[in-house]
Formats: sequence, C-alpha cells, structure tokens
Amino acid sequence: MIKKTRYFIEYLLLRGVVGIINRLSEKHVRAVASFFGHLWYALDPKHRAIAQANIQSAFPGMSGDNRTRILKESYVNIIETFMIFPRMARFDSTVVEQKFTFECEDYYEEAVRRGKGVFLLTGHIGNWEFAAAAHSIRHHGLVAVAKDIHNPSIDAYIKSLRRNALVEVVRPRNAVFRLLRSLKQGKTIAMLLDQNTLKHEAVFVDFFGRPAATQYAMALMALKTGAAVVPGFITRNAVTGGYIIRYEKPLSADDVQDRDAAVQILTQHYTAILEHQIRRAPALWFWVHNRFKTTP
Repeated sequence: MIKKTRYFIEYLLLRGVVGIINRLSEKHVRAVASFFGHLWYALDPKHRAIAQANIQSAFPGMSGDNRTRILKESYVNIIETFMIFPRMARFDSTVVEQKFTFECEDYYEEAVRRGKGVFLLTGHIGNWEFAAAAHSIRHHGLVAVAKDIHNPSIDAYIKSLRRNALVEVVRPRNAVFRLLRSLKQGKTIAMLLDQNTLKHEAVFVDFFGRPAATQYAMALMALKTGAAVVPGFITRNAVTGGYIIRYEKPLSADDVQDRDAAVQILTQHYTAILEHQIRRAPALWFWVHNRFKTTP
C-alpha cells in the first residue's frame, strides 16, 4: 500500500512538472536546462568523476578547460532531452515535416528495399528520443528495446508517448526472439550500442582506446538474417532551430570475410562509427555513463 501511494505521488509530481515544462518556450527550456545542467555538474561528484575520466581518456591532448566546457554542455543536453521528451505527444507527420530535416535518407530507403529488415545503429547522442520518434512517424513505425520503469504509472505514461510516435517497445528479456520476428516482417529496429553491458552478453571492443563491453546481439542478428545496419544520428539545426537526422551508408554482414570472428569484427565496426560521431560532436554524448564498468 505504501509503495502504491509513493508511486501515485511520483506520477502526479511528474505530470505536474511536465505540465509546467510544456508551457515553456524552447528558449526558456534551454535556459532552465542550462541552469540545472550546471547545477548537476557542480553537485554530483560521483557522475562528474566518471564523466571526467571518460573524456580525459577519449581526448588526452585536449585542454582541461575545453574538456570541462564539453562536459557542462553535455549535462545541459541530457537535461534538455529529458525536459522536452514529453513533447513527443504533439508529434505527427506535420510537426515532423516542420521540425526535422532528413539527410542522406536514400541510404535508409536502399536498406529497406533489400527486404530483410533494417537495424538503425545509434547511441545516446543528441536528442535520441526525438530521433526515434521522428523517424518512426516519417517511416511508419520503429521497434526499440527499452527497460520497464519501476513505477508502473510512469512506465505506462512513457510507453504511451512512444506509442503516439508509432514506436513499438520491446523488453530486453527474450528480446532476441521478438526482434528476429520483427526483422522477418521487414521492420526497422533501433539499437543504442554505446552503453556498458554484462560480460556474458558482451564482446570487448576498442572504444576510445579502451576495451568496452559491448552488446553483440545486433551483429549476431545481422549475420543470421542478412539485415542491413544503417547508422543514423541527430543534431541540432543551427539555421532553423529544429533538428537534422542524418543517415549513413548501409553496412552488410555479408562483407565480412572471417565468419568465425564476424561478431567481433562487426561489433568493433559499429563501435568505431559511434566513436567517430562522438568525436564530431562530443558535447552531445552521454559522458556521465560508466561505459567501462565491465572489465575483461
């Protein structure tokens, strides 16, 4: 009973905060995100230490001032992403057309035409939730893997936002079977490959010069089904104030010659693409994540 009451209060508080944030202009959202992002950086030594260690390892030749600036911008981006996440409820084809520019979209369409399903390779870069929602609405659906939230009311609310954007959420438990079925049906699956994972679910690949435990399921399923892997990333459009979603050339598992080491090779290749994108726009990545927690 106490837990249910706590969950209900948490849900009401969340909806109240969302209601307030949804009334703010984008300019005011950015100002609030900037304030709380800098406050978070100052008051959370645990995650600040993780972020500092991550970026120092990734950019050893960069000045300390530049690394600090990038980290603070990253904190602000994370806060802003979660603040405006509920605005997905307003998304439809008209909003997506107005707010999003899609570059090199023919790469994605080429992969779809192969008829074996598609993986979208991405990470916690920029506003990844908006990227999934906009792509899904424009291309009539998307499958994503996401964990349940402990509070069932908040979990149902977040799932409803994703459903509004035609995003089908699959739980990690037994996800492979559902994902294989989705690929067989010609669907597109978005996977974020930049998080630490458990040792028994991982292969270790190089990421910013360090061994990183990385989920190998995408490589394994791409090998099994022949599904193409299309990298895709979201950035801000400095001209319009909206967003740019850019696709890259499809990757095929058929190109790998060494079949015995194919999973390792492909996962390394996917990770190198993510690293390249992070190097291009380091302030947009999730540096606070303990990416190297699992060790070989």
